[in-house]
Amino acid sequence: MLSAGQLGDPLLLTHPGHLTQATATALSDASSVTIIGGHLAVSSKTEHQLQDVLGR
Repeated sequence: MLSAGQLGDPLLLTHPGHLTQATATALSDASSVTIIGGHLAVSSKTEHQLQDVLGR
């Protein structure tokens, strides 16, 4: 199993209920993200906000 650091990717944290501005800004140039954790860790609302940041 590889870690984000081994792949050269950052590990970003956000609030479970919404995407924080700091995380959204850090992802502004990202082409994809991998969400780790269930819906208690990252809500559907946060997932939709991530899709908006990525332009999907």
